[in-house]
Amino acid sequence: MANSVKSMVANQFTVGKTGNPMSRGKAKILVVDDEPSQRKMLQANLSLEGYQVFEAADGSDAIARVSEEFFDLILMDNRMSNMDGIEALKEIKKISPGIPVIIITAYASVETAVEALQSGAHDYLTKPLDIEELKIKVQQTLEFWRLKEENILQKRRIENLFDASRIVGRSQKMKEFLKPWPWSPPVRLQYLSSANLEQAKNL
Repeated sequence: MANSVKSMVANQFTVGKTGNPMSRGKAKILVVDDEPSQRKMLQANLSLEGYQVFEAADGSDAIARVSEEFFDLILMDNRMSNMDGIEALKEIKKISPGIPVIIITAYASVETAVEALQSGAHDYLTKPLDIEELKIKVQQTLEFWRLKEENILQKRRIENLFDASRIVGRSQKMKEFLKPWPWSPPVRLQYLSSANLEQAKNL
């Protein structure tokens, strides 16, 4: 039993060994702006960082693109003639809630920032854009959401691995071992506690 538990644990807890999943394929970024020159500038700079960059001419175009394909991140201007960024953001979140969106605004007001974040934006940037700040924020956002998804997947794997309904046990030690554990990892779980492993070895 002890060897079986150890083997199961070793097979499940391998997060971080293969690196960022996006390192095996370029992250897809959608740039949304009604100014062609702004889109081209962002496309050029982000492409140099190794990202796949796609363009949308306004909010309506962005909504249509998101309806058709998946993107890892959206960079969207707030002030656009056809549909503003906040309005488009709300519609995009209805289609794909998990896509992180960074709103770009020329107005560094508290009200604009609060509205963007309350509408589902991950973060915001102000014009004129600092390209280095943009690159850092894009990288940090992608990493944050990667870890968030990774954590959710790990939690599901562990819940399935130690699903008490699948195991038959009558001894008191087995019943104690199968009790639900307090569960709220902050970012990711790399290992089981030594106490639980020691408990498993004594079954």
